Amino acid sequence: MKLVARLANGDAHIVEFSGGRGETEILLDGQPVSLEFQKLSGSHCLISRNGRIVDAVVHRQANQYTVILSGKTYLMELLDQRLQLAAESDTPKGVQSIKAQMPGRVVKLLKSIGDALEKNTAVLLIEAMKMQNEIRSPCRGVLAQIAVKEGQPVNTGQLLFEVK
Repeated sequence: MKLVARLANGDAHIVEFSGGRGETEILLDGQPVSLEFQKLSGSHCLISRNGRIVDAVVHRQANQYTVILSGKTYLMELLDQRLQLAAESDTPKGVQSIKAQMPGRVVKLLKSIGDALEKNTAVLLIEAMKMQNEIRSPCRGVLAQIAVKEGQPVNTGQLLFEVK
């Protein structure tokens, strides 16, 4: 099984597991690591590596893990590599410029510069042909620029906002 481990500090590592109960072969960023696990009770276990035994407690909620090793706490998220690639594809590389698809008038700005955006977050309302249309972020990112004001007429192809 191949997963991406994303730590709370932003570091990401590719982890591959093979083997069965007890002895598990792990490739961490392509380098082999041999571990032995001994489950004690609930979320408590012992991990042995090269004769060194470490006390561990693992709490899991969905794909989020809190791991306590010898009293030190690590926060970690495990993602299937396909989910990781999908998440990365929703994050722009550089700046995404969003332009008007038809002429109209800006009715309302729903977000401000610097706001964090998820994919499909409504950023502004445009009225065109007597209908109000939400203009949404095409990706996850930060609203870097708003190029229009409320009440302003816009033309087809005119820059509305940018997402970084």
